[in-house]
Amino acid sequence: MSYPFNIRVYFLLWNEERRQLLFSSEKIGNRIYLKFPGGGLEYGEGTRECVEREGMEELGVSIRPEKLFGMTENFLPSLFKSGEQVLAIYYLAGCDEPKQIHAPEGSDYDSNYTGPIWLSPERIDPEHLVLASDKEILEKFKRKFRDLFA
Repeated sequence: MSYPFNIRVYFLLWNEERRQLLFSSEKIGNRIYLKFPGGGLEYGEGTRECVEREGMEELGVSIRPEKLFGMTENFLPSLFKSGEQVLAIYYLAGCDEPKQIHAPEGSDYDSNYTGPIWLSPERIDPEHLVLASDKEILEKFKRKFRDLFA
């Protein structure tokens, strides 16, 4: 028996001026999920192209995938589709004009808000992130770039 794979590609966008990361608050079904921006890899598309497309679709701006930052290393079943295994890939990304991203600056996460939002990594509760891979990547970001918010 073969099981399908669901390849997801996300990006971490740091705003130096605000000293915050960009997150996406999305309604899926009847629930609102806080996650990193990005989405599903389409057939015939490379992972970098996926970041660029998702940036344009979700934010309306050009996003540059700069460096592969991490990916899932263990089995991760899909939360949304039974029988699918998720492979999540994360890039550090850049944007020439982060001010063009229409996202409020938040110090705390409002679980009723949907859309992009800038949040301080050290203030976000990992429990607000629903995807296990997002929680791991956020902790990795905090360890690796600790000096950004010191």
